[in-house]
Amino acid sequence: MIKKLLIGILLFIFSALPSYAGMQTTMERLMESWVGENIDSVINLWGQPTEEKISAERKFYCWNKNQDIIMGGFGIYGGAYGGTQTCNKIFEVDENNIIIRWSWSGNACPLTYYEVKKYVNPKNNYWKNKKEN
Repeated sequence: MIKKLLIGILLFIFSALPSYAGMQTTMERLMESWVGENIDSVINLWGQPTEEKISAERKFYCWNKNQDIIMGGFGIYGGAYGGTQTCNKIFEVDENNIIIRWSWSGNACPLTYYEVKKYVNPKNNYWKNKKEN
């Protein structure tokens, strides 16, 4: 029984690693597409940020998504488990509201271009630019 549980855990870990790598690349390309743009362009496409922060004379715009989930188990691993799914995106702007830096964090951010394509800067789309070359 314990051996099956350990195998299940290891399979989950090894199957999640490529997904995280894909999410990381996708999110980096999404966020980087906005560097050099006015924050208003992002707001027009994404909607109003969850919050705006000023810290040490620096201004940040944040889009935060947090969702609690509960799922049921199947087979020999029955039972319920839960957690929080998050995807947080932050842009830092300069005094002219031009995006200069970004960060993201979370365990439920998009993995593929097809999930983020409506949020990518249409003027600086890595995926479309790659096709054109």
